[in-house]
Amino acid sequence: MGPLVVAKLTTCALNLFIALWSGLPPILMRRPLSFICSSIYFNSFVAGIFLAMSMIHLLPDSESSFRKYVTENKKSLHFPIAFMITLGSYTFLLFLEKVIMNSDRFSSNAHDYEENDSDERETLIGECEKINFYETKDELGKIERSKRPFYILASLVSQAFVVGTSLGIQNSIVGITKLGLVIALHIWSDAYVLGTTLNSYQKMSTPLSVFMISFFSLACPIGIYLGWIFFATSHLFSGIILAVSSGFYLYISTSEIVSTVMSHGQHRLLKFFFYLMGLSLMSSVKFMEERYLSLIHISEPTRQAEISYAVFCLKKK
Repeated sequence: MGPLVVAKLTTCALNLFIALWSGLPPILMRRPLSFICSSIYFNSFVAGIFLAMSMIHLLPDSESSFRKYVTENKKSLHFPIAFMITLGSYTFLLFLEKVIMNSDRFSSNAHDYEENDSDERETLIGECEKINFYETKDELGKIERSKRPFYILASLVSQAFVVGTSLGIQNSIVGITKLGLVIALHIWSDAYVLGTTLNSYQKMSTPLSVFMISFFSLACPIGIYLGWIFFATSHLFSGIILAVSSGFYLYISTSEIVSTVMSHGQHRLLKFFFYLMGLSLMSSVKFMEERYLSLIHISEPTRQAEISYAVFCLKKK
């Protein structure tokens, strides 16, 4: 069993465990777990990681995959298709969560937060307040309250499946590791949001809630498996999946996290510092990755030249 296989199987198991560990306790214990709720500083740090992952890692990798596809098939491409797909996936999530679900994240709590600006209130503005995002009033009456958990599940499952597929098509240990850690943060947050939301619906039975959490938990491992087995060798599909994932992380970092933690409360400079830390961390990872690849490219021609010279000497004799 090669190292790539071990890395992908480990990532599958890790994400499955994280999803179940984060999503089931709020349902089975029938109350939120306060220690799972992350602070605004951690959210700011994660926002920087997600944004850098989108713009510095996934989007350039998507562009590279499309260029390889064009080169192999001897075609010409004069349109930034990777950017177009990224923008499309961002717009899709915006439409799904803001229009179809007709909700405004953190809106109700933002006003309460401004009235009570204590540090204790501030630490709860992070992931815990996503609960109330799904509890906002449906002014237009487009979605009945009883159906809202299923729309939430569909949104989170689609995100988990796509980002899982983007990990499955990775062909290097570095790519699997960096994307696996980012996806783990993503799955941890979404599983807790889903579990706490289901817990808030009194008419939602426990077996059904557990089934929905389990279904969500399997979305990412299934995406990893399908990307690994069927699509890892297709540059066209790899480019599409990476661009879609880039749009998803762009939406999560900007429209969900940054727009909230930077807009309300005190310590905005400190929150911005943690955001820069996440951004700098993923930028440093990209720099080290490119440096490592450049060293490989430099050593390969030297090795080929040595082999060619040896063959030339043998022929001369």
